[in-house]
Amino acid sequence: MTDIFIEQPEKVVKILSKRTALLGSFLILSALIQGEIAGALGVIFGLMMSLLLFRLKLVNSRRALEMNRAGAEKFIRNRTLINLAIYFVVLAVAMRNPGLSFPGVVLGLLLLKFIIIGSAVARILKDYLQNKKLSYQEYSSESYLQNPGDDFSLDKAYDSKTDKIERI
Repeated sequence: MTDIFIEQPEKVVKILSKRTALLGSFLILSALIQGEIAGALGVIFGLMMSLLLFRLKLVNSRRALEMNRAGAEKFIRNRTLINLAIYFVVLAVAMRNPGLSFPGVVLGLLLLKFIIIGSAVARILKDYLQNKKLSYQEYSSESYLQNPGDDFSLDKAYDSKTDKIERI
């Protein structure tokens, strides 16, 4: 079984973006049903910026892999500072604009992070449960049952007082 989280980062970005968009759509719809237009616009704005920056991180990572170590470190450091500046501008716009809900923008920005953490926890739990299931199947398989030719057959009994096996 191939591990898409290691071998295919484009698919991971696509899967996580879809999950984020799905949950974001639910939040936007909930805000619209409650009549919170500013909240819905805030979530849309924050979600769009978060998804665009996530895609930009993938592109920047690809570019950094083509550089030497020192150049890649400097490139990633500068891009991280640029990303933080973009986050600052987005939050500043949300604070200044009365048509956007600041908590909605913050929620939209953080939604992707919640999805990433939730997906990682779900994957860890899934792997743990699969390993438990496999270990149980191995334990309960016939290889652990007694063979008819073993010394401990049905015509022998164990005496716990003397720690001996006696023939019945």
